[in-house]
Amino acid sequence: MIDTGNTAFMILCTSLVMLMTPGLAFFYGGLVGRKNVLTIMMQSYVSLGVTTVIWYLFLTPFAGPFPTSAPSPAPRVLAWRTHYPV
Repeated sequence: MIDTGNTAFMILCTSLVMLMTPGLAFFYGGLVGRKNVLTIMMQSYVSLGVTTVIWYLFLTPFAGPFPTSAPSPAPRVLAWRTHYPV
């Protein structure tokens, strides 16, 4: 069973991190020269996307078994590290 309190907390924390990303991009943009601001801001947004993909593909199996019958998104290479069958 999915705990509604834990789910709400995770959604809140995730939304705060996603709100923080533009602020961090502007902060880093202020630290570099005028020609590099757009590059630094794009690096902040791309890193958010890359981190999301890495979390989904490789770290989701370590979060515990989910109450769905869907297969795990992790590759079979990581199956020996989990405590439940993939």
